[in-house]
Amino acid sequence: MGGIGYAVIDGKQSLVTCGASGTIRISKDVKTDIKSIDTNCPLECLAVSPLSDVVVVGDKQYVKSYKLPSGEFVSMATRFPMPVRQLAFSPSGSTLAAAGDDETIKLVSLANEKVFRTLRTTPYIRGLAYDPDSSYLATASADGHLQVWDIATGKAMLSRRRNTPKIDVAGPGRCGLAWHPDGGSLLAAAGTENDIVCLERLSWDEAFVLKGTHAAAVNVIAFSPNGLYMASAGRDKKLVVWDMTTKKPLVEQMGAQPMTALAWQPGGNCLAGFSEAGETSCWQNIIPGDKPSPSAALDTLDLAAPIQGNTAGRASSYLPRPQGPIQPASTPAGGPGSRRWMAYTLQGCISTQEADGYNTVEVAFHDTSRSRKRIPVLNDFYRFHLASMSEKGALYASNASPDSPAMLVYRPFEAWAPNSDWSLPLPETERPMCLAAGRFLLALATSTSTLRLFSLAGKYPTGYVLAVRQ
Repeated sequence: MGGIGYAVIDGKQSLVTCGASGTIRISKDVKTDIKSIDTNCPLECLAVSPLSDVVVVGDKQYVKSYKLPSGEFVSMATRFPMPVRQLAFSPSGSTLAAAGDDETIKLVSLANEKVFRTLRTTPYIRGLAYDPDSSYLATASADGHLQVWDIATGKAMLSRRRNTPKIDVAGPGRCGLAWHPDGGSLLAAAGTENDIVCLERLSWDEAFVLKGTHAAAVNVIAFSPNGLYMASAGRDKKLVVWDMTTKKPLVEQMGAQPMTALAWQPGGNCLAGFSEAGETSCWQNIIPGDKPSPSAALDTLDLAAPIQGNTAGRASSYLPRPQGPIQPASTPAGGPGSRRWMAYTLQGCISTQEADGYNTVEVAFHDTSRSRKRIPVLNDFYRFHLASMSEKGALYASNASPDSPAMLVYRPFEAWAPNSDWSLPLPETERPMCLAAGRFLLALATSTSTLRLFSLAGKYPTGYVLAVRQ
C-alpha cells in the first residue's frame, strides 16, 4: 500500500508520499520533511494533481483531498464500500478516477465534487492509468482482466481477459499500467510472462514486448516525462529503466523490497519509488550522462547527433532523426508563372499556377466520363501549397500570411448539401506539413507533430486530435 508523486512547492519539486502510517509527507528529499499531514487512517494510494494544488489519497473506504502545501482538508471526493486501491488524475487535473476492491470505477469532477460516471467492471482493480489525451482510461484487475474505457461514452473499447498477471487480492501486489506521454500512442501493461506488452492506440494491437529482465510479474510502470525511457519495478525487487529507442534495458538495480509506486521528477534526472515496506527511495542521475535527460524537451535535442557527455570507454549514442514530411504525388514549385502539380493520382490531378495576386487551381480527371461536369477553376487567394484528392473531393492547405492564418479547405466534387464545402483556420502555432483525403476521412499532419482527423463535413469524427509527438 502507499503511493508517491511530485508537486511544485514554493517553486521547487517536492516529494509527496503516503503509506500504512496514515501520514502524508511532503519532503525536499528522502530525509528532509517540509510538512506532515495526519489522516488517522492507513492509506492505500495517492495521486498528486498536475496543477500541484491538491493531493488525493484513498483509504479503506474514502477518497479524500487535501490542499498543497498547507495540508488543509478539502473534501471527501467519494466513498466505496471496500478499500480504495487506485487513483489517477486526468491531465488537466479536473477529473479524478478512483477504483478499488468493489466492481466500480468512479470518475469524479473535482469542480463540484460529484461522480459524473460510474464504470461497472470486474472487482479488485490493481492498475489504473489516465490517457494523456483524456480520451481513455486503462484498468487492470487482479484476475488479469485488461480494459480500456472511452471516457465520453463510458463504454469499454478493449476488454481482454488473462492479459495481465494474476494478483493475490490479499497482498500488496499491483499491475503496472502506463500511457506514453506523447498523447497516448502506446499503452504499456504488465504481461503474463514477467514482461511488458506495449499496445498501439486505437487498434490495441501488440506493438512490441519488453522482456528478458524481470524474474517475476511487473508491479508498476512509469514513462519518463519526454517518453524516451520507461521505468518498471517487479515482484522480483528489481528496478529496470528501459531505453525506448532501442527497446533494451539501460539501468538495472536490485532493491530490498518490491516497489508499489514510481515517479519521475519533472524537469530533472531523478526517479523516486515507494516500497511495500513503506520506504522511499530516490535514484539521482538515473540516466547516464551520455544519454538525453528524461525531462529534456525533444525539440531541443539534436536527435541525429551524438549525445554530449562523458563517453569515455563506451560507444557514442545516437537517436534517429525523424523523417521529414512528404506530400506524395506532388512536384516542387517552379519559377514565377510556372505550373506545378499539387496532386497527381490514378484518378486525376490538381495543379496550381501563379497569377497576379492569387493562384489558379485546376482539378482534372483522367476519365472524364466519371465526372458529370467539369470542376470550375478555383481562384486561390490563400495560395495553397498542399492538396490531395479522393473520389469525393479535394483537400487543400496553405501557410499563414500577413492577411490570413494557415487554412485547411475541403471542396467536394459534387455538393451533397448546401455549403458542403468548408474551411478551417489552424491554430497560430501550427503549420500544415502534409495531408490526405479519403472516402470517409480527411487527415492533416502539422508542424507540432499533431495528426488531425476530420469527417467530410469538417468535424472531428471521434472528438479528439491524435497527437503523434516525435
